[in-house]
Amino acid sequence: MIIKEIRINNFRSYYGNNYLTLSEGLTLIIGDNGDGKTTLFEALEWLFDTTGENKKESHISEKRKSELVIGEVDEVSVGITFEHNGEKEIVKSFSFEKIAEDSVRTKDYKFRGYSIDGAERNSIPGDRLLNVCFEPVIREYCMFKGEDKLNVFD
Repeated sequence: MIIKEIRINNFRSYYGNNYLTLSEGLTLIIGDNGDGKTTLFEALEWLFDTTGENKKESHISEKRKSELVIGEVDEVSVGITFEHNGEKEIVKSFSFEKIAEDSVRTKDYKFRGYSIDGAERNSIPGDRLLNVCFEPVIREYCMFKGEDKLNVFD
């Protein structure tokens, strides 16, 4: 799996639509404290989690929540475009609605995958596509959880 693009919308400190296009070769993510490096990896970790619906309010951008008026709806989403035996795309999302001044309701969880062949996009359940292209046993060792949690040598 070679990630070509990452899209993050309203996920924690990533307010609005954010795009990160990756070049061929090694990519380094560097920045000062508070620039969103950890949140980028948490967004990917959320995307790569296939254990069930996860639409936590804590994933929603605080800035975006504060801007909504009661009854207004927006979306949290994380998606990647990647190369794995052709171009593929995976997008996880959920909607949130402001229901009171200090309260939101999450709904409409979706986990979609697409196999892209020219102009044609074939829909595949996101968890199924991810498990074929990036097996769970491998994902466990790829998200930088720290040496003490990986147990590589056990």
